[in-house]
Amino acid sequence: MDDTKPRWGLRIWKGSKVAFWLLIGYVVLMQFLAPNRLESVRADLLDQFQEQRKSRDPQIGDMPAASIVRMVEMKKPSNVGDEMLVLADIAQKARLQTVTFVAEVLLKHLPKDKAAGIATVLSDGRFTHDFPIMVETARQLGLPVSTNMPPSIYALMDLYPQSGSGRPSVLYVPLRRLGGDGPGRAGSPARQSNQP
Repeated sequence: MDDTKPRWGLRIWKGSKVAFWLLIGYVVLMQFLAPNRLESVRADLLDQFQEQRKSRDPQIGDMPAASIVRMVEMKKPSNVGDEMLVLADIAQKARLQTVTFVAEVLLKHLPKDKAAGIATVLSDGRFTHDFPIMVETARQLGLPVSTNMPPSIYALMDLYPQSGSGRPSVLYVPLRRLGGDGPGRAGSPARQSNQP
């Protein structure tokens, strides 16, 4: 029985040495993979931010809600197809929801009437979703902005460099839609004249 005690002690000692070296190997491996993991986390956060930002700019399918509503107003409902009228109804609801949400956020910092006015300006289709609202523009809108930023904010922003690729972030690419007459559609005179 005395012979089994040293064997168990030796096994525990060897097992702890293996566990120690596995832990060291894991730590070293994580040090090599950390930059990739950090970049992945950064990309995920940026994607989440972009999705949240887009959710504040109502889109119905691939079209801005404000543009759908404006088109129906310009063409008159009698000159617009049923599908577009339904889209315009949904677009108007999306715009109302966006104004309400933005006003609720602004109510934390502004009186009710001012918050409602600014929320309307920000969500009524005057700006595309990627239009940068600079400090002067924000002040003209009545937003209480400050340029006194602590150095930690600049350090945080350095973690998310902008691409500076020079290409527009809003790019109109006309898509061929099925059915109906209109520019770029199968039944339009412009398309028919180019066909043999």
